[in-house]
Amino acid sequence: MRPKYRVFLILLALPLLGQQCIRFGGGSSGTDGGVYKSVNMGNEWRQKSAIPTITGSPRTFGSANIVILSQDPADRLALYAGTRENGMHYTYDGGETWRQPKELANGAVSAVVVDPKDKCTVYVATANRILKTTDCSRSYAESYRDATTISALAADHFNDGHLYLGTEKGAVLKSTDGGRTWGLLQDFKGKIIDIAVNLKDSRIVYAAVSRRGVWKSTDAGRSWQDLTDGFKKLSGSTDIKHLAISGANAETVVMASKYGLIRSKDGGASWEPLTLLTKAGSVEIDSLALDPKNANRLYYGTASTFYKSEDGGATWSTKKLPTSRAGAALLVDAGDSNVVYLGAFKIAK
Repeated sequence: MRPKYRVFLILLALPLLGQQCIRFGGGSSGTDGGVYKSVNMGNEWRQKSAIPTITGSPRTFGSANIVILSQDPADRLALYAGTRENGMHYTYDGGETWRQPKELANGAVSAVVVDPKDKCTVYVATANRILKTTDCSRSYAESYRDATTISALAADHFNDGHLYLGTEKGAVLKSTDGGRTWGLLQDFKGKIIDIAVNLKDSRIVYAAVSRRGVWKSTDAGRSWQDLTDGFKKLSGSTDIKHLAISGANAETVVMASKYGLIRSKDGGASWEPLTLLTKAGSVEIDSLALDPKNANRLYYGTASTFYKSEDGGATWSTKKLPTSRAGAALLVDAGDSNVVYLGAFKIAK
């Protein structure tokens, strides 16, 4: 059971706390960070950054740089936002109000995973540690400490307590006891960018490795197959930035790289480059998301622009981002395809 909070008086003030409607324009660089929400597939956005306080004094995390967004698979209103230097914030009401665990009030957060079978159990990767809560974020305790920075984290939706962890040095580890102990599966000799578990068959796991492409396991991580032969001739394609797998079509995998967007419709056996509005390799793709209910609906973000395709990448529409920052994280609501969340990130010049 989620903890309940009585904040009626504070909620009256929320329209003043960073909830303004934004029709694609920039704001001041100091307050246009945090999380944005669209209820019409990215046509309009509202900044969602309010933090209730006991005193009623306005608080927001609208200056924070968001690096990841994660949604509870069992509760679409529960979201987690990891930042570059301000720890983690979470919401249980779809972004209307946010809170922050005292144990995660600062530092970088690279990944957040909610236990698919227990929504009060959450794992957070921060620096070289995994922090875990079993009481719906009331308290967190260290579950694991690595020798290097943890860069990726994923959960097996079928086998309870089975987790995958990736490090910036290239190691992929697995836990079968809820993060208490870990064993090395593979050393890929490059930063692990993403780990993704197939939503129809959890034995199928993908690992995106910086400058080494994409690898696939069909036996829950015991052995791995290099998939780069299908796309390595495309300049910059092995320099992976993001990896996304479809919830609607288990065989569809899309990756963002220095080249652009590349897609497989057969689980990585073959790949095709998607034709974008920009020349291949000319823009940095900062975020990528697939609609969980429609494999043909794709989104990605750059330093200034939000891109959307309704037809699998055949055509694209664009909008200016609702912030002067880059769109560094995108999340499509698993229960309502109209709802899209955007995390803003200020790129150092």
